[in-house]
Amino acid sequence: MLIYLKKNIEKLRNAPISLEKTVNGVKIQISHNLPNINYGPELIAQADTPAFNQLFDTEHTDIAVYGHIHHQVLRYSSLDQLVINPGSIGMAYSKHTRLNKDRRAQYALLTIDDSGVSNVDFKKVNYDISQEAHRADAYNLPYAALYQESFKTGISRVSDGELLATINEANGYISQLKQFLLHEQKRLTN
Repeated sequence: MLIYLKKNIEKLRNAPISLEKTVNGVKIQISHNLPNINYGPELIAQADTPAFNQLFDTEHTDIAVYGHIHHQVLRYSSLDQLVINPGSIGMAYSKHTRLNKDRRAQYALLTIDDSGVSNVDFKKVNYDISQEAHRADAYNLPYAALYQESFKTGISRVSDGELLATINEANGYISQLKQFLLHEQKRLTN
């Protein structure tokens, strides 16, 4: 398992924060959140349109696809560029209580033909949540209990600083992080 983790960590280290693809002449900007920032609440579903303009590096980009908020979104920028969030393969989120009970994995299919965008099809599929919880335990993931709770309830407590501090203390996560960062610093300076 350690080789698998190291391979994935290396892959993530070398991955770009955003990228552009062109399909049948349609330019697509793809990022986790903003093209230059991988965190933050700027692109929540109910944000004002100017926030979404930041997804486009130029007016020549036609579509922006982003993730981060775990919520399916289809809207437009101020220049009428298409903005898509396909949702979350696993931790879907909605502020609306009844909709947040839908724990299915989400994705979107974007169809681009010779004339341009012909379809954006949002999908939801069931998956075995208990099997995912078992995997979290098997890989000894940090914060596994919170991870499993969010899969079952749709409630994320990643911003609960007091709770996270308690979990960090009980599991020694801060010292593990410091060791990891020291290792990374040595790796980068050699």
